[in-house]
Amino acid sequence: MVAGSILASLVCCPVNVLADSRYVVFDLGGGHWADQFTSFQLDHFGIKFMPVIVEPNEQWIASARQIAAKWGGIAIQAAAWTKNGKRQFHLPVSRSRKTPIWNTTASVIGKTIVSAGHRIVDVPTISFADLLKKYTSPADHVVLRR
Repeated sequence: MVAGSILASLVCCPVNVLADSRYVVFDLGGGHWADQFTSFQLDHFGIKFMPVIVEPNEQWIASARQIAAKWGGIAIQAAAWTKNGKRQFHLPVSRSRKTPIWNTTASVIGKTIVSAGHRIVDVPTISFADLLKKYTSPADHVVLRR
């Protein structure tokens, strides 16, 4: 009986669940991907995403902030993590984005070995769950790129 009542209310009184929804893209480490993704979605589908860029490298936060501002989003200088705090990360010394950065989180797993062209940096961390709570609502469409 309850299921029938719920079904009847949905059929009789349709509600646009998406009316209050937004499109949010979380780019964890970078920003350039969020810019390309947001441009593509707007150009091809007419959907405007708001980027939330989390960039731990102080060398690239200015660029991330410009990209976020371009789309009405935000850039945060931190590393997305399971809780707020600090972690040691290996970040590239070079300002070039062509520098391999595959081991930025390797610093938290096992023995600390710094690859050539990298340095150990204490990076503030921010809880990804807190980011979701702060910048999204249950009706939002969320894309995550790490």
